[in-house]
Amino acid sequence: MNKSIATIVLVLIFTGPAFAADTVYHIFAHGMACRYCAFGVDKQLREIEGVKQVDIYLDKGLINVRVKEGTRLTEGQIKTLLENAGVTYQRMEHHPLK
Repeated sequence: MNKSIATIVLVLIFTGPAFAADTVYHIFAHGMACRYCAFGVDKQLREIEGVKQVDIYLDKGLINVRVKEGTRLTEGQIKTLLENAGVTYQRMEHHPLK
């Protein structure tokens, strides 16, 4: 019985980071008219340390960016990145994932 409890405790200690909460950012932008524009934005976002996933929806003007726990995207950072890609920043929301 004691070995079982010790094993469970060790598993929880070493797998704890796997249950850490990521964050998803919903970025609304205007001006991504084609896949080429979206590819440029996608590439720049993926170069940011901590970015795990980028999904772009051209028809909605929406970019979803999932980042690792502890990674924070700032409005200024995203606005500059989009402006450099020729896209107009509108707004950004973020939500922790559970």
